[in-house]
Amino acid sequence: ILPDVSGKVPENTELVEALKGVRSIIFPEKLLEIGYGNFNGIALLSEVKFGSYLKEICYGSFNNLKSLENVDFPESLEHIGEFCFSETAIRKLRLSPDILIDDNSFCYMTELSEIDFNGMQAYNTGVFSYNPMIEKIVFPRKVYSIYGRAFSNLESLKAVILPAETDIQIGASAFRGCTHLKQIYATGVTPLKTHENEPLGANNLDYSEITLYVPVGSIDAYKADPVWNVYGTIVEYDPAGFDPVYSGASPYAQSIGGGKIVVYDGKGKHVLIATVDGKIISDAIISDNEAVFSPGKGLFVVVIDGISMKLAIY
Repeated sequence: ILPDVSGKVPENTELVEALKGVRSIIFPEKLLEIGYGNFNGIALLSEVKFGSYLKEICYGSFNNLKSLENVDFPESLEHIGEFCFSETAIRKLRLSPDILIDDNSFCYMTELSEIDFNGMQAYNTGVFSYNPMIEKIVFPRKVYSIYGRAFSNLESLKAVILPAETDIQIGASAFRGCTHLKQIYATGVTPLKTHENEPLGANNLDYSEITLYVPVGSIDAYKADPVWNVYGTIVEYDPAGFDPVYSGASPYAQSIGGGKIVVYDGKGKHVLIATVDGKIISDAIISDNEAVFSPGKGLFVVVIDGISMKLAIY
């Protein structure tokens, strides 16, 4: 537990030296600011607990702490500086709606797999790039900007659930290098204006291999939009009852045409497919990592080990 202070922890190399063997730090309740690079030399640090008054964490404060796994950010936090938590072992993040996060603050995190943006509206350059465990990105309904390389090189990313705002700035290379991206869910009936000639910024992605899911009744608008009609497949889905937090997780289901779906990473899982009025079409335990089902075309409920989603099968 650090001494009780209400202002700022200054840049202090003696403090780092004194804490070198520490595994957990509890910060003073009324601390307002953590200074530049304060704690990035404490190699064994695995947990930090911030006070509920904290407003700012400055540049590189916890950078390159390979053992740091557990961090809870208070609602009071307004600003996180560049490279603050890059190259750490944090597994889950929950942020706050009005927070400002500088470039590259959460990049190169080998264990990060889950992010709750909690209404966050701006995503700066490289902020969540090079995180190999992230499989899905679920944006809040209202987002103002996603800057260049914000989510680049997420090698496990399979699904993106977009915001519903109709005008958004998506920078070049925002999703560059996300080569396993297979599903994009549009949540607005009007196509997003992205200020780029590619729907996710200029990323050199192969959109012919990606399925775009759009709300029921909006498919003509998306097919007529020169930015959004580049996808290999565009199908409608019913957002009612749709669980975007699950969509894209492992295992997950995807329509592949011809009235068929494929369930990926589902070996040993119980899969049930039913019509929206409850008629069971398939009920099986999967024996392989990939399994194909043929329920026909239409809107179906797909349940994988008790977790359900609605899926439009074309």
